[in-house]
Amino acid sequence: MTKRKKQILNIISRVIIMVSFIAISAFLIIYASGYQINFKARIVEKTGIIVVKSDPSAELHVNNKSRGKTPSRLMFLPKGIYHLRLQTPQYKNWEKTIS
Repeated sequence: MTKRKKQILNIISRVIIMVSFIAISAFLIIYASGYQINFKARIVEKTGIIVVKSDPSAELHVNNKSRGKTPSRLMFLPKGIYHLRLQTPQYKNWEKTIS
């Protein structure tokens, strides 16, 4: 391989590495900012998080589906309305609808 071809391959490989680094960095910044890429709809969507803590621990239901015990962190939730319910035998149920 000639010296000229080696230089061209070196430049091409550096450009590919730089473009990859920029693309991965952009993706990580978007992800860390609370956005998620919806590949089916080909859009970037803002997501949310719900953090639920209780003392004593309680059974958490979101939209009538069990999500385990508290404390709980529900991440990457799409925009919408959520009905939360906490249940424990010692206390009355707690319910709240949030958006």
